[in-house]
Amino acid sequence: LPVTLFFDNGAVIDAVTEDASIGGLAVRIPSDLDLSNLAVTEVELRTGGENLVLPVKAAGAGAGLLRVRFLELSFEQRMGLSVAVLGRSDAWETEDRKLENSMVKAA
Repeated sequence: LPVTLFFDNGAVIDAVTEDASIGGLAVRIPSDLDLSNLAVTEVELRTGGENLVLPVKAAGAGAGLLRVRFLELSFEQRMGLSVAVLGRSDAWETEDRKLENSMVKAA
């Protein structure tokens, strides 16, 4: 998923998730980005429809990957997050199923 990260100092970084769940995200960031003096405060998910801004806190970082967990969300935010995360076809497909589908398409 394409996302925008917002930091406490006003910095904004566009990125892409590597993994997304109802509890948080793993986001690919530039490997040379120094996060030692930055605190991520929000993430904006771009889902193709309306954008969803959610409060987050860093859960860890390293090797070009920032892991964030969602803070307390409103009902509307939880609903939007569910649609954004679980509404993606790749959230439901296993590698075996993807292979099976691609083989059927090739036939």
